[in-house]
Amino acid sequence: MIRGLTATTLAFVAAAVVGCSAPVPTPLPRLLETPAGSLPLETPVSDLPAAGICDLQSGDVATFHLAIDVPQPRCGKVLPTQRLRVINDTPATVTVTFAGVVYELPPRAQVTFARAFGTVWEPGVHDLQTSAATGGSEILLIENLVR
Repeated sequence: MIRGLTATTLAFVAAAVVGCSAPVPTPLPRLLETPAGSLPLETPVSDLPAAGICDLQSGDVATFHLAIDVPQPRCGKVLPTQRLRVINDTPATVTVTFAGVVYELPPRAQVTFARAFGTVWEPGVHDLQTSAATGGSEILLIENLVR
């Protein structure tokens, strides 16, 4: 003990000093709201996208960027097994809703959702739900690849 300070107090002060010199972490999305129980598959807003052309998103994760002008891609075609990643390229914090879960996404942050599109949506066109001023992308969920 040093002048009335316990070992616990000294350990706390030492940890605080070390923590002050650590680098500032990249902002992470913050969960705002969780769904109540199991939700049914969400129905599409239409069968065909308004954007006209939807390119197939490759890989296990389909990435969509929120931008200050137009979301990129404007429309993306996805498979039921793929998952959604959203990157906030705007200068403002936005909310993103997927599978009944609302996330707050700071500027330049991203979130990859655990659930695959096919466990959340029925096939068809869905709008990426976001508070971004320019809105979100159209996402066309297809059942499988036709060769």
